Amino acid sequence: MQAICEARRVCANLSGNSSNWRHRSPSDQYPRYEPLRERFNAEFAKVAEFLEEKQLGKIRCNQCEVTYINVISLDDGEPGAQLSKIFTFWSDDSACVVPGSFDRGSFGMSFIIDGEVGGDPFGRLHVDGGPVLLPSEDRLAFRVVLTTRGNPADETVESVFAWLDRAREVGVRVFTSITTEYMHRLWERRS
Repeated sequence: MQAICEARRVCANLSGNSSNWRHRSPSDQYPRYEPLRERFNAEFAKVAEFLEEKQLGKIRCNQCEVTYINVISLDDGEPGAQLSKIFTFWSDDSACVVPGSFDRGSFGMSFIIDGEVGGDPFGRLHVDGGPVLLPSEDRLAFRVVLTTRGNPADETVESVFAWLDRAREVGVRVFTSITTEYMHRLWERRS
């Protein structure tokens, strides 16, 4: 997140507040949204306090972004043949008639997210997926990146967090809808 004070004299980049999580052992717990939101809110408040203390102006947010990166491990075997087990929109029947087997694929989608009735759109959601190599395991996986961008209702902190909450909800709902029930059971997904 990038915040620029009213006087445009100071630009604070809060991108370091992001959280990258990797499942390394069975005891690792996925960091839930709520504690990350609280931590971000606390860091945001510190920056706002610093700017006010130094009389540099107030944070005025005019654009927000939420990104989820999901790396899905693939079983040994043909990676392309596994995509229909992962994604609801991918079919084994979608392979072309080339002699041989489908090796791998990627996709990109973009959605305009509705705003208030009669108002501007809430934002845009980009969903991109493609094969990646996991160097630590020397095997292929599939990475899905969901990025939601948009403008909060106004430039207040409250509007920013309301926007972040909705963006998170949209991202989770879309990821759930594009992944199969088989994967949800495998991940032990909670509703």
